[in-house]
Amino acid sequence: MKPRVLFTLALACAVVFLGTQPAGAILYGTTQDGEEGVPWNEGVSDWKAEGVEMEVENNHLMLKGDGRVIAMFDGGDSPANMKDYETEVYVRKLTGNYLAIHARVNKPAVDFYLIEISFGSNTISTHTAQGGGFNEITPGGNAGRPKRPESKDQDKDGNVAYKLKFAIEGETLKYWVDDKLMIATADATWKKGPPGLGAQGSTNEYYWARVDTIPEGELGIVSTQKQLSVDNKDKLAVKWGQLKRGVK
Repeated sequence: MKPRVLFTLALACAVVFLGTQPAGAILYGTTQDGEEGVPWNEGVSDWKAEGVEMEVENNHLMLKGDGRVIAMFDGGDSPANMKDYETEVYVRKLTGNYLAIHARVNKPAVDFYLIEISFGSNTISTHTAQGGGFNEITPGGNAGRPKRPESKDQDKDGNVAYKLKFAIEGETLKYWVDDKLMIATADATWKKGPPGLGAQGSTNEYYWARVDTIPEGELGIVSTQKQLSVDNKDKLAVKWGQLKRGVK
């Protein structure tokens, strides 16, 4: 089954570290455990959205796809330097048939890695997207796709939610659903590029998103000025600023 036209939301954000410590996680929204990150209404001001309807409701990010591939870069070339990282989200599908996370999104945003949950076939798969075309790299192809697991979270309207994590390091791609490893494979098509969130002809509600680990100084402009304590491996405090304007 060929994946449908995708929507990518590249997380264009920046951190300036206190000292020369390595970067840790950037968290947007609030987790179910009460861990608070950058509020979504501030976080989305750091991104650039084209071709997708994006709004914030109750500190949740709502993405609605409209059938076109969109580019999501916040100026300059620095976001393209990202290589190895993990993206973890908690997301509920409200309409449509797909949930997806993207990695190594390249300009224009038609070239990237994709892992998706399909509610039509009830499977999980991974692909490379290149120039609007898609090549499945799920181990074993279509026949090797893992089945979509039952959700542990279903609202009163029957809309299900999952915690999804996409880790990419070198040529290795791994994907977890509700903390269970579902896919591990290797591919060398894309060497670098920022992560992305998906809305593939669907309406998706993102409760929170975390990106870990961000190399120091390798992201673009961020509008948030206040200093936040962001959870990471070293529990470091980080300062958010506009690197290109020299805010420190």
